[in-house]
Amino acid sequence: MNVWLNQNSHWLWPLIIFAIVSLLIGVYFLARMLKNDEKENLKKSFKQMEREDFLKESLRTIALVCIQKQCEISEGCIRIKYLLQSTPDLMSEGHDWSVFFEFGDKLKKFDTHGERDSLSKQVTFEQDNERYQLEFQYEERFLAACKLLFERLEDRRWKKEKDELH
Repeated sequence: MNVWLNQNSHWLWPLIIFAIVSLLIGVYFLARMLKNDEKENLKKSFKQMEREDFLKESLRTIALVCIQKQCEISEGCIRIKYLLQSTPDLMSEGHDWSVFFEFGDKLKKFDTHGERDSLSKQVTFEQDNERYQLEFQYEERFLAACKLLFERLEDRRWKKEKDELH
């Protein structure tokens, strides 16, 4: 065996060196791929955080507008319901946001935008009356939920700004 190694050793060292260099190159490229993946994940996380902040700021603004009665509560409810569905952390906090979903589900049957424009005046009048009745029925619970939502989001906003200063 020793004789075989001595006779064929002229090709063994280049083979060993080639294997080591190949292994080092593979490790280098693997490390680069992992680093790039990490950067991409950080970018995605940052974009997700920006999106969530935007959604929460939109929710806060709509809740405030509803509390101040600057828009119809049915319009505010439709928007809040949609945005709440896109913010799972708010949904999982244990607060009762059911009024937004109950009221929002009842508002689904009303025509909006172009569909509403094509209705006769009589049908539009009937839908408006029914919607006003629903708004009256849900107004107290809806506004209380808006106040709670606004307070929760305002607290978070204040804490975030405070954390950013430190």
